[in-house]
Amino acid sequence: MTLTDRGIIKEMAVAFLLGLMVFTFVLLTNKILRLVELIVSKGVGIPTVLQLFLYILPYSLVVTIPMSVLLATLATFTRLAGDGEILGLQSAGVSVSRSTKAPRVRSRNRVGSSCTPPIVGACGHPGGGPDGPDRLRPPAPL
Repeated sequence: MTLTDRGIIKEMAVAFLLGLMVFTFVLLTNKILRLVELIVSKGVGIPTVLQLFLYILPYSLVVTIPMSVLLATLATFTRLAGDGEILGLQSAGVSVSRSTKAPRVRSRNRVGSSCTPPIVGACGHPGGGPDGPDRLRPPAPL
C-alpha cells in the first residue's frame, strides 16, 4: 500500500464513520423513541432497553454500511477532483484505476462484511429470509 493509498483511505474513513453515525441515527430514530417510551411509560430497566437496542442495531447496519461506503467514496473523490489532486496523480503517471484500487478493495471488504451469515443472513434477517428460518424450510406435504 502506497502513501497515496493510505491518504485516500484515511480521508475515506472520516467520511465513512460520519456517514455511518448519521445514517444509523436517522434510520433508528423511530426505534429509539419507542425504546425511550418503554423506559418512561412501562418502567423497563435501562440494561434491558440497551440489550434491545443492540438487537436492533445489526438490521440497520446492513443498510447503513453500504450507504456510508458510497458517501465516503463520493465525498473523497469529489474533493480530490475539486482540488486538482486527481489531475496531479495522473500527471505523475498514476492511472485512475490504480488510484482507486485501495478504496475499491476496502469498500468490497466493508460491504461484504456487513452481511455475513453468522450475524445476519443474506436478506438482512436472521436465518436468511424475510420471515426468519421458517421461510427456508420446504412446505409441508398436503
